[in-house]
Amino acid sequence: SANNEEEDESFYNLFVCRDYSVKTFTFPFNSSFVYTQQLLCLKSATTAHDLTGQIVWPACILLSWYILSQRTVGDSNHAIVVELGAGCGLSGFIASKFSECVYITDGSEEVINLLHRNQQFLQASNVTIQKLLWGKKSQVEALMSAISFRDSQGGARPVTVLGADVVLWPQMVLSLLHTVLLLLARCPRSSRCFISYVERATSTTALFFASAARMGLRLEEVSLSFLPSDEPSLRSSSTGQHLYLLTVDPRFFSQGDDHEVLLRSILHRPEA
Repeated sequence: SANNEEEDESFYNLFVCRDYSVKTFTFPFNSSFVYTQQLLCLKSATTAHDLTGQIVWPACILLSWYILSQRTVGDSNHAIVVELGAGCGLSGFIASKFSECVYITDGSEEVINLLHRNQQFLQASNVTIQKLLWGKKSQVEALMSAISFRDSQGGARPVTVLGADVVLWPQMVLSLLHTVLLLLARCPRSSRCFISYVERATSTTALFFASAARMGLRLEEVSLSFLPSDEPSLRSSSTGQHLYLLTVDPRFFSQGDDHEVLLRSILHRPEA
């Protein structure tokens, strides 16, 4: 009933913190280039499964350093950018400074509301906020329908997928990689995915590697040499931070440029 729904909402609100404040993130590359980005976020984390996106995690800082070091997020600034599991959206909003259009997504309704607030706060007109729960067919299809994968001449536009600390829950690895593959397959020769994360369980990392290979994705570790020399805390291997590049395995390019044919060849092969 309506009364029960109101009671449930009131009970939920007791445990949700929305005390957001503006935090400034500074990225000093050198004396001639210091980038700052403001963002609304919480000062401390919640451990709730669907509310971890209310703060900015170290892996997101790492991914943001990489985007800024490249001054682009793909082969060209015309690439479509999609951030998965964005949380506060730091990487996605930074990417929007170098990209024509950016889609920032998350699976939590609470975090989506925060992303809308950040979009309004930053006046990011080239950013679209969209709810996306990996593996939920209706939401994946809604995102795919919203994106213009063709340019004005009818050519395929490259896609750059971003994800920070999205390799966390073993039960979500397959849904995450399937979503990545669906996006990259639209322009497989020049699309790419960058995933940064802090390794917390070697078993989850092993599952991620094995599942990516089975799904026709090539995975390469990106050197952290792009980090400034005075950022030893990020460079140190003891932090367990990694940045990976995922691309569609070139073995499947012989299937042509039809993304549906390519997806069938990958997902329906005997070893998949």
